[in-house]
Amino acid sequence: MSSEFTPSSTPFKPLTAARDGSNFTYESLHNRVPHILTDVINDFYASIQKSTSPAAISEGKALTSQLSQLKHEMVTDKVLTPLDDDKVGDIDVWNHWLGLYFPTATWYTTPFLTWETYLYRRIASIFKRSEHWSRHDFFAMKKEATFKASMVAVAKLCSRVDALTRDSLADSENKTKMHLAFVEMLQASLWGNQTDLSMFPDLNSEALEEMQARISSGENNSKIVANDTDRIWKIVSQLQGGRIDIVLDNSGFELLQDVLLAHWLVSLGYAQKVVFHSKRIPWYVSDVTNEDFFWLVRAAQTP
Repeated sequence: MSSEFTPSSTPFKPLTAARDGSNFTYESLHNRVPHILTDVINDFYASIQKSTSPAAISEGKALTSQLSQLKHEMVTDKVLTPLDDDKVGDIDVWNHWLGLYFPTATWYTTPFLTWETYLYRRIASIFKRSEHWSRHDFFAMKKEATFKASMVAVAKLCSRVDALTRDSLADSENKTKMHLAFVEMLQASLWGNQTDLSMFPDLNSEALEEMQARISSGENNSKIVANDTDRIWKIVSQLQGGRIDIVLDNSGFELLQDVLLAHWLVSLGYAQKVVFHSKRIPWYVSDVTNEDFFWLVRAAQTP
């Protein structure tokens, strides 16, 4: 199937644009996402203050001006401008797509999926093109702080998975027990997605603990709209030491659940190798980068 589409048959519906002022898209563009960008600017300012390099400080101030300009364009409904090439490899595709289908579209008239992904890609481009801040993760402070606020849930989760793994190893021939254990592990991994920081930029520790408690209790499982767990189990149970790939979404608590799922799969012999796929750039606030993955491993090893 071709990835191209014509403007007359675009898959985006008009209601996904923010212009009508009455939908989630409008709320996102008017409040939620400007708040996220403001946090990026404030957190980056804190990072600049910690630098001892005059050149990095000077460049950091220039980058802050670019971020402020981006916020101004967004809240004043300017036309989406082409992205500057940061040598990541996808800018030509981005600019071709924007120029072909949205050449004069503004933030409030552009479809939701387009303007929000454009925002995160443009922020990344601002940093990638710099000399001193090209590897700076502008969401790292928020991701790390949220995980550190999750220690109560982390301890409970690890304790439960440890017990579940030991119990499974002791009775690995019991297929019914293995199936139930897999369901518990998979659904815990699924519901970790509730801690997506792009959707909850103001998530405080109390709300976070409440959300994670619902995940641990299985309270949300009745809300699953389409559930293919049994079909997935049928495939996994027949692998006998094969490879399983996990496409990562959110860092922190959800990433830990994905890692623990991989631990259970390898410990029980269903997988010999688990390959994790992360994002190439900081994306949608809490999405996992390679650095996030290794940060979690180091944090888990710290007493």
